[in-house]
Formats: sequence, C-alpha cells, structure tokens
Amino acid sequence: MKNRTMRFSIVTVALFAVLSCSIWGGDVLGSGSPAPTSPASQPPSAPPAAAPTGSIVVDNANPGFSIQSGDWGTCPRGQCSGVAYNTDFRYADPSCANCRARFDLSIANAGSYELFIWWPHGDDRATDTPFTIQYSGGTIDLKVDQRNSGDDWFWLHTLNVKSGETVSIFVGGAKTGFANADAVALFPTGTAPSAAQPAQPPAAQPTGKPAQPTQVSAPQATKPAPAQPTIAPAAGKPTAIRRVIFLHHSTGQGLIDQGGLRQRLTALGYEFFDHGYNDAGLTLANGQSANMNFDIPDDNTDPDGFNILFAQPVTSPSSNAFSHLMQYDVLAFKSCFPSANIESNQQLEEYKTYYRNIRAVMDKYPNKIFIVVTPPPNTPAETNSQNAARARAWANWLKSPEYLSGHPNVFTFDFFNLLAESNQSARDYNMLRAAYRLGDAHDSHPNERANREIAPQFADFIAQAIKSYAK
Repeated sequence: MKNRTMRFSIVTVALFAVLSCSIWGGDVLGSGSPAPTSPASQPPSAPPAAAPTGSIVVDNANPGFSIQSGDWGTCPRGQCSGVAYNTDFRYADPSCANCRARFDLSIANAGSYELFIWWPHGDDRATDTPFTIQYSGGTIDLKVDQRNSGDDWFWLHTLNVKSGETVSIFVGGAKTGFANADAVALFPTGTAPSAAQPAQPPAAQPTGKPAQPTQVSAPQATKPAPAQPTIAPAAGKPTAIRRVIFLHHSTGQGLIDQGGLRQRLTALGYEFFDHGYNDAGLTLANGQSANMNFDIPDDNTDPDGFNILFAQPVTSPSSNAFSHLMQYDVLAFKSCFPSANIESNQQLEEYKTYYRNIRAVMDKYPNKIFIVVTPPPNTPAETNSQNAARARAWANWLKSPEYLSGHPNVFTFDFFNLLAESNQSARDYNMLRAAYRLGDAHDSHPNERANREIAPQFADFIAQAIKSYAK
C-alpha cells in the first residue's frame, strides 16, 4: 500500500464507516509500512458540531470505545488522509485478521434511532470491513465497502431501542485494506446529523474514474441461524403513526423535488422517507441520502414486481426489501407510466390478480397503513385510446369498493385521474393532459406544474388516511 490516502467507499452496508480503518498516506503504525504522509494539506483539528438533542455519540476517545483484540494504530487528525471526527481515529492493518474494536452506546430514552458512523476518507480503506450491531432487537452482521466515501456521517440502520439497554457496534479487520474506527452515533429518527466540519471533496480515484455511489448490501443476521426468523403480523390498529415511506421511480421523484411533498408532510407532523431506483436508494426524513438501498427485486415497480416484493417474508433483522419497508408506519407505492399502457384485457386481468395478491398481504398487517397510488397516464404518442381506456379502468378498479371495501388499512390515491384528460370527446381522453406535458411528445413524465399542483393533494391524502384509520 504505497499511498494511504484511503478513501472510504460508501458502506456496502450501511453500518457506516464507523469502524473503518482510516489509513493515512503512510504505513500503519507497527505494520512495517511507510510513515504517514505530510499533514500539510489536511485541515486543522476542530471539535465536532453540536449533535441534535437526544442523540448519542461515542468517539474512539470516549469511555464507550474499547479495543477487543489485535493491534490498532492511532492517527491524530491532520496527520493522515481524511478528516477524523474529533482529535484522532483508530485503524487496523490489513494483516490483522483478528482485530476487533467496539463502541457501546447507552440508551436513556427508548424510541426509534438512526445509526450513523463516521470515518476519514482514504483510497486504501477496506472494501469489506465487517461490522456487527448487537442490541435488544437481535444481531446484525454487515460488510462495508469503505473506499469511496468518508469525512461525513453515513446512515447504517434504523433501530428501535429500549430504555436502559446498550447498543454495541463491533468492527473488525479486513484483508482488502485498512479498517477504521472513529465515531458512532444514534440520532433520533427525523433529526439531521451535523458534520464536524464540511466534508472534503473526494480525492481522485487511482483509475481516474469517478467515485461510485454507495452500495449497501442487505444485512444478514447471524443469530438465530441459519434462517431469518419470520415475524408474525401484529394485530390491531397502530397506536402512533409518524413514519411514512414512499416507494417510487421517476414520476414520484417529481412530486418530491418539484412538488415539495417531503416539506408538506413534514409540516403536517410526519417523517417522510422515500426509496427510488436502487441506484438512488433510500432518502431519509431530513432529505439526506442514506447511501444504501433496500434491493428492490430487479428494481421492478410494475405490478408483477410489486407482486414479488409483497411475497417476501418479513424477518427480523430485515433480510429483504419488504422487511425494510415494513419498518415504517405507512407504505405508499406506485408504478410508473409504462404500466399504464395496458395492451390487452388479459394484461388488465393479470394486473388485478397481482393486486389481489398484494391486498391479501396488506390484510395481514392491520397495524400498517398502505396507500396504493394509481400509475400516471402516457402521452398520446406513447399509447392509444384502447390501451389508455384500460388504464382508466384499472385506476377505477383500484379505488372501487370491489378492491377497497372490507380492507380498512388500504387506501388508493388516484394519481391517474388527476393527470389524465377527463373530457370524453377529446382525442387524448385518458392520456396525459396537454397542460401537464413536457415539450417532448414521447416523454410521459408530468411537468413541474403537474407536480406542484398534485403533490400537496397527495400529502393531504396521506395525512387524511392516517387520521381516518387511527380513529
């Protein structure tokens, strides 16, 4: 390892870089590697910014940190590559297979917390640093690629913890590079972490290619083995409803970015999370990327994809996409406009079958609220009157008593009807109305006007659904 400007890749698993070994431009102490590089270009040491009220932070210099085994080096901030959370950080040499460090976070107030970790950026970090979370909810093992990120807080997992318990985070050594142990934090869900100082711009990659987006592998529970325990559905209505997640692709992103969906739901008192394409992944309630995804099967949000998604068992710890989604109180989900180009009556009946299957799963979880969002219509250039009529029929069926009656925790937001031309004598009846189109006749994404007009209605619909079901 000649140059240790290790740059942490985004947590292969979100168990953040808390423990990744941030190696400097020089060798690891005691490893026989070269000496640390000059700190001339590094920022001076500075105390971290104040954490949100109710947060729990343990730095490697705090009593809650300990070395369990192996030879861990220490690098003062400013003498190695990257930015340490506080005055220094710890690192494990790639040859130290038995290296193990531990962070213990004591919980005073029970509740939902987001687990974050901090580590310094560098190009020789490990790509598979092992992390383990131990708490009252179980044991979760993760592999973290720490080579493409760092110098900031990164989300790892949502934990529901009990008052008086201790959450322990373990990090181990890895052969693929240096593993760092710097700081770990639990922030109350819905609050934003504060960086010690602005993150440094990413260093150039050795290959000259841009840094890759964080990829988070699905956490694997080690206890009990070998299979994940399946959680029995809870009975009864929810007692407190705060956390909403929206599973979507591009048209949903327009409602968020241009329509202010997150801001409106936040103003209404809810925590709004969303999950787009897998390469974008999860966005937290504060609008920051979680740098991980739920691995939606084949990235498919068409009806057949949702049929597969909802068939996944709910396990603890979460071992699949549906298990992750079921950590939230409200799940809103939608297909995109390609699924509104229904080419035959047979295809329409297949869609209905898929959604009957999905409804059967939703019925098993009366403590969750599900919001079905009808897909947006296509432009005239991307469909025809017959296909568009079937799309209207499907949207009408999804909001009909036939689908909703007797299923009190299921609601349908008719996105299609708000976007589609409603004049039956118009040539573009049931297609994306002219006022909501972009300039490209073949692009069926709704324009900014549509998003600004519809997003507030969607937010209010979600809030009303929550209030009506919680009565």
